[in-house]
Amino acid sequence: MSVTIGVDIAKLKFDVCILKSDGTKSNTEFNNNKSGFENLCRLLKNETEKYFALEATGIYGEALCQYLHMKGYSIFLLNPVQTKYYAKSMMKRSKTDKCDAHIIAQFLNHHKNQLIPWTPRSKSFNTIKNLYRCLQDINTDCRRIAGRIEACIHTDQAGRAEALKYYQNQRKFYDKQKEAIFKQLRLLIQKDSEVKSQYDLLTSIPGIGEVTAIGLIANLPDISKFKCAKQLAAFAGLNPSINESGSSVRGLRSISKTGSKNLRNVLFMPALVSKKYCKPMFSFAERIIKKGKKPKVAVVAVMHKLIRIIFAVLRKGEKFNESMI
Repeated sequence: MSVTIGVDIAKLKFDVCILKSDGTKSNTEFNNNKSGFENLCRLLKNETEKYFALEATGIYGEALCQYLHMKGYSIFLLNPVQTKYYAKSMMKRSKTDKCDAHIIAQFLNHHKNQLIPWTPRSKSFNTIKNLYRCLQDINTDCRRIAGRIEACIHTDQAGRAEALKYYQNQRKFYDKQKEAIFKQLRLLIQKDSEVKSQYDLLTSIPGIGEVTAIGLIANLPDISKFKCAKQLAAFAGLNPSINESGSSVRGLRSISKTGSKNLRNVLFMPALVSKKYCKPMFSFAERIIKKGKKPKVAVVAVMHKLIRIIFAVLRKGEKFNESMI
């Protein structure tokens, strides 16, 4: 019998809703550890086809996904926005862990044929992802420290020099940390042939340098799971959102933003650089502006173009050429 399992994950436990093909439903709670994973599998041992789904909301579901994948089961990571609007469409008014697991199971039951199963990335990719996130956190802390140093410099309060000394030492420490992280990232790229290949392809694109390439490797999913560049653009939230209805509603068109915010952030600066220094991309942006669009719209269009070029170079395994624009 085919069963669909919705999982609402938390730090210490996870709630499970099991929907069977005969229409029956059951709910169970498990500890979020190996013992809980084993108990879940024992509960489902008599079922022939098992499909699991949970929301991609954080790190607490990673161990469960790894365990289920090792067992050979199909796992789907869902965009929380999808399940949120699905719950609204079902007129769900209650929000509990039990209800959320039921919604996830229902969504998967109706849409699993259109979804792409989750597969783990290699250790190198995961290490790069986590080191890049660490680097972003340190950069955020550096900006805060810079603001505190600026405040110390422009105040006459007693003890200013003492506080300033500690803030400056903290900034030096962060600079050393960033340097060490970059050194480790470069070693990881050189040691792993697949990562090195992706890095070389990405840096062949105008506007994409070392930092951006590392950011893309850290935030891009497995390209082989996407059928076309349009799907990758949707994953990044760079697909257009149109608000029109009848003859009276004509909202401004914009990108959907229902995708990876981190990936969009990585693409912003290279879009500015590419728009300025790559002639075909400059011409592309100028055509958009001549149509009456604002410069910001042109930058977003370049970001959308970049994600399509990224898909092309990685999928084909060919370095950038101007025919891709």
